[in-house]
Amino acid sequence: MEPFVLKDIKYSSNANGNKWQILTLEDITGVMSAKIWVENIRPEYENYKGEVVLVRGKVTVYEGKPDLAIMQMQPILNYFVEDYKKSLDEDTAEMYRCMIKNQINKTSENYKQMLSAVFTDEVLEKMSVCPADVFTHHCYYGGLLEHTYDVLMQVIVVGRGLNQDLLIAGALLHDIGVIESICLKGLVFENTY
Repeated sequence: MEPFVLKDIKYSSNANGNKWQILTLEDITGVMSAKIWVENIRPEYENYKGEVVLVRGKVTVYEGKPDLAIMQMQPILNYFVEDYKKSLDEDTAEMYRCMIKNQINKTSENYKQMLSAVFTDEVLEKMSVCPADVFTHHCYYGGLLEHTYDVLMQVIVVGRGLNQDLLIAGALLHDIGVIESICLKGLVFENTY
């Protein structure tokens, strides 16, 4: 049996009415899909979404591609999150938070007041655990903080000679709504909209 985060679980069926479940499994190395055929479906499996589970299955070849069929699945109660989800280390997160604050302090007084009101310690801490996106980029704990820092550094370099206050504000604010639009369910990030 191998451990994975059960990222998603959905039902599917064909024209003959045959049902199966399609699972999205994740660990620190990436994401893969698997199937549970009707004879192995258990109602409690739907409750495992977002949890670390042990799976027992068999790899077969279907239409020339590897296909993982799950025979059994059970939740794991004790695990280390970092074994299953990438995350920004605390030293790097602290450096990003400090660099963001330093850039805010370099802006003119009106921008500094506005940006300081938005980027409180509490908001920067939330950014340290929130991903920038659920599926496409920086999809890990602290991904939003790292992405915001990366965009900030890019606009400072590329925007030389332009209104730096406006560029810094735009870089910092461009994804700020993510902290309210993504939630954590177990170990899985989901959109709230």
